[in-house]
Amino acid sequence: MIKIYFAILIIFFSCEWHKPSSINKNSVSDPFAYTIILKDVEYTNGFDLENGIKTRTRFKCPLYFVDSLGVVREICLDNGTNDTIVITHSQDQLELVHTIRGLNFFYYLLDSGDTLSLQYEDGIPISKNPKQNTSYNLLKDNPFESMRQRYFLVLRGPVSLYPKFKSKKEIPPELERLRPFYRNLDSLYFKIKKSHAYQLDYVRNHTGSPDYWTNLLNKEMRKLVLGSRFINKSDTSLYGGESDFNVYSISDRFYYKAKFNQNPDSIFNKVQNNDPGMHSELARYYFQLYLNYSVNRGISLKSINSVISQYYNAFAEPRDSVFIQKFRKKMGVEESLAKDINIISNRSVGTTLNQLIQKDSASLYYIDFWASWCAPCREEIPYSIELKKELEEMGIRFIYLAYNDRMENWLKASRELNLNNYDHSWFITNSQSSQQLEDYNIKTIPRYMILDGNGKVLEFNAQRPSYPGIKKILISSVKGN
Repeated sequence: MIKIYFAILIIFFSCEWHKPSSINKNSVSDPFAYTIILKDVEYTNGFDLENGIKTRTRFKCPLYFVDSLGVVREICLDNGTNDTIVITHSQDQLELVHTIRGLNFFYYLLDSGDTLSLQYEDGIPISKNPKQNTSYNLLKDNPFESMRQRYFLVLRGPVSLYPKFKSKKEIPPELERLRPFYRNLDSLYFKIKKSHAYQLDYVRNHTGSPDYWTNLLNKEMRKLVLGSRFINKSDTSLYGGESDFNVYSISDRFYYKAKFNQNPDSIFNKVQNNDPGMHSELARYYFQLYLNYSVNRGISLKSINSVISQYYNAFAEPRDSVFIQKFRKKMGVEESLAKDINIISNRSVGTTLNQLIQKDSASLYYIDFWASWCAPCREEIPYSIELKKELEEMGIRFIYLAYNDRMENWLKASRELNLNNYDHSWFITNSQSSQQLEDYNIKTIPRYMILDGNGKVLEFNAQRPSYPGIKKILISSVKGN
């Protein structure tokens, strides 16, 4: 990811008083409280590149922090939300972050009892307290900031060559027309470094905690270097070692996650070998990242449970049990392989796909495996909704199943895509531990299937809703039954 600043929680101060939301409220060992007030939340997790491509990032929610258990928490709020959030914590300082378009991050360091009151201007959160607007000022007054999206395009966009060729000389003659991107890249990276120098100078002269902001900006620059493959090992001393990890710092989490992503297996090997130079809390965090990495690369449930056992053997505090419970729920990983696909509705009604079909009376089922994070999946849903309107009277049932997703993200995406009031939109709770999913060979999405009225598979890899002939295929299939 590119440059980052942070802001965090957003909530509003209303003329009509209402009970504030609370996080970690039930923990009697958390004596410190922080209040976040948000007014008219305005957030998007992407932006448009210069070539017209719309980018979307993994930051589905605007707000992040590390809770008392050392677990990264996110605050997901709909645009236009007005609310007040109270966070209780074991630490007398809290670092919060607010993502901006997935491109920038605003950071806030709050002392116990502080209130952060945010309002939005063109998608940018601004605190009512000028002393809390350091990240905003770094963005607003930075003469180099306008280059950031162009930098992202050259480095991350589909025309990026840097991951393939390490120098202009390596670019083959047939790709000569693409060499100008390297000139742009060199120029842009130079400006990014000048931007970093500008920011360091600013925080040293305009903030009351220059050491904190200097450390933060250095981590952000190093993260940029890691993410863009501009790795200059001679600079590593500037950014601190692995013994400096702060378990409650969200900026540390993001930085070390970027480092982990460069070579997960190598870093995990260091964790397993008890690297003496690695902070024990960082080893725990790397282990947690490796668990997520294992699930995302599609290893078997047996292998995932083996890694979980290793985790328990290495870390045995109560917070580790809490983490594993949340991990299993979030990633759809049960302790044993379930026969069916377990699903739940947005009204918390649970069933299985087989039970759903057995109780239903449709003659044909068009199954859509999708996820909130899957852009191609989301692009197909408007086509699917139009098809559904035309074909449901013929006994063709459209069933939407959220696969390998997160509940809060699915709920939000369902509202955005007008699926929230549809009775056959479901969330899969065992995406990684269902024998039925393995039998269907669901590995990538979007994925579409056609089943008959008894649940027998007629087409394992059906055409997408946008395919011109899909209507004819479905009608032929229902008549064939």
